[in-house]
Amino acid sequence: MHRRGSPPTPSPKALDPRSANPFPVYDREITRLRSHLRGLDQGGWLAGSHCRGWRVRDVVAHLSTDEV
Repeated sequence: MHRRGSPPTPSPKALDPRSANPFPVYDREITRLRSHLRGLDQGGWLAGSHCRGWRVRDVVAHLSTDEV
């Protein structure tokens, strides 16, 4: 995830799903996401996202469901 107007964060090396443990990568990304979200004010939560028709809060709600 990156903020508009800033360069995207380089992606980690591709994981081989047959042998790689994805949880350390997942944990790092959760930490980064939480850090970013803690800094949002109400306007930030209501701001549009890169997903047309979705606000930031909608994307976060989607990410936090058990269907992901």
